Amino acid sequence: MKYTDTRHFGLIPYVEIETDTCTVVIKGKNKKKIKSAEEVMFFSCTGKGITHVKILNQTKGMMTSKPPLEPLFFENETYQITVVSKNETSLFVTHDSKAVEQSFQTVGFPYILTGNISFQNEVGYSTFHVYSEIEKELSFTLEIFPSKMSYKTDYVHMVDEVNGYIHDLAYDMLRKTYIEAKSVWSKQATWTEFYHVLSHYMKPFLHSVRQIENQPFQSVKVEHELMRGDQIKKQDSRAISFVRTHPTYLASSSRGIKINRNIKVVPTKAIGTRHVSTYDNLENQSVKWMMTQLYHKLTALIDKLIEDRYVKKEAVSALETNHTELKRLLNNVFWQRVKTLQASTLPSTLRTAPRYREASRYFMFLTRGLALNGEFYHLSLKDIATLYEYWTYVSLLKKLQTYGKRIEQNIMTTTEQGLNVRIQASYHRFQVGKAEVTLWYQKEYHHTHTVIQKPDLLLEVKQGEKKSVYLFDAKYRIKPNHDTPSPREEDINTMHRYRDAIVEENGIKPVQTAIVLFPGKAEGYKQHHFYKSIERVGVGALPFLPGEEGLVEEFIETICTEEPNLFSAE
Repeated sequence: MKYTDTRHFGLIPYVEIETDTCTVVIKGKNKKKIKSAEEVMFFSCTGKGITHVKILNQTKGMMTSKPPLEPLFFENETYQITVVSKNETSLFVTHDSKAVEQSFQTVGFPYILTGNISFQNEVGYSTFHVYSEIEKELSFTLEIFPSKMSYKTDYVHMVDEVNGYIHDLAYDMLRKTYIEAKSVWSKQATWTEFYHVLSHYMKPFLHSVRQIENQPFQSVKVEHELMRGDQIKKQDSRAISFVRTHPTYLASSSRGIKINRNIKVVPTKAIGTRHVSTYDNLENQSVKWMMTQLYHKLTALIDKLIEDRYVKKEAVSALETNHTELKRLLNNVFWQRVKTLQASTLPSTLRTAPRYREASRYFMFLTRGLALNGEFYHLSLKDIATLYEYWTYVSLLKKLQTYGKRIEQNIMTTTEQGLNVRIQASYHRFQVGKAEVTLWYQKEYHHTHTVIQKPDLLLEVKQGEKKSVYLFDAKYRIKPNHDTPSPREEDINTMHRYRDAIVEENGIKPVQTAIVLFPGKAEGYKQHHFYKSIERVGVGALPFLPGEEGLVEEFIETICTEEPNLFSAE
């Protein structure tokens, strides 16, 4: 099969996949992105009858199949994917994104598909599946890299820092308010949440299970069995029904059941009841169900993490230790004799028996205790522009914590369904000396004379009636085709607009300084005119990335140490 030469369109082959039934070619622009030599691209391809897979090595200028693979795919870039059937049968492509699926169209013939794919502010893995009319022919996974930061260091660090801050806040809330809350079962926690809570709650859960095994709850159950008639002390409906349907077990007697005027009978054998002690009760079945659920979830999580090359082996090893211990407990003779509960509704007695109450509480934390509802965990971490906004918020919060004590926040609240995380219009308030410092996220100002203003971040320093306001706007974009990364001029103009347009109820314009935060480097930036303009006109920009936080830290330090002193002097 011949392909149209697209080099005059600026496109060159990045990936070529050949199977017995189809061919896939992925093309991109003929330009090289400069990335760290430590960053290598993940690529996988599975299917039947794969004959060869070739991937472009831009440094060598040739197609290769040998690792390591250079990063080829980046956010906000467009790539052309062409799929051709060799036996002229219809093909179709599936993807998690409906927009991606709909971008594939037939070209000339029904057995040729092509689609132009753009990853808008999305990084991470993206998997495509190629189907014929009969079955799946091929699956391939691409790794999309950020273009404005390092993937391995900056992006992963941002994800970990956002997750870490929210989970630390969640643990604090759980300790204060949620431990004695009513258990209401809701949606399952995500893999990220489950991974984070394991280190806190798996050991105490396993300890509770061992205590239950040593001192299990015992109950009495009623068993029916065929026994001699003289052994039956009390008849129930089942015993009476047996006698009626089995007359051969009846014998004549002077004392017994009168069946007519002259005949009395007694059963020689009948179904009787006896009470026996058992550990196979609802309480122990529920604990076994918890163990089974966690075992399966750990199995899936380990498989998932093994595929992720950024996960440390020590982390997987710790999970495997817990996984092995759960398997050992489930194979113990005691739990083998206990049936597994089929339903997920746990009995109320689990909340009264001490050992069982502890096990069910830790199980709740492991599976649902940090199933955070709201913006943070409805966000796909592939959305790097939004993640950058969240990271700036969390990073500024952590810096403020070094200067004062948090006294109030509304980012996280408790509900009957668990913990709810809200981002929009949220705030954290700190006590810094005699001043209150509040960091707002997306605070809305309705008292403007034109339209509602909603900047990303506002830092408010207040002491009595005196107040200073500093505005930060996180912009995950830089000026194109520029040697030194710097913000776009339209973003600087937005800061001028915010400062002039934000008006409080009393008519005062509170914003003194408005700063753009952008993914740039701090080295040498103090000579940039947007840095100098902060002091001169109160509008400018500062670089802000993991490891490039020095200039922002200096600015926050000045606000937290000098501003309250200025209030006191006045």
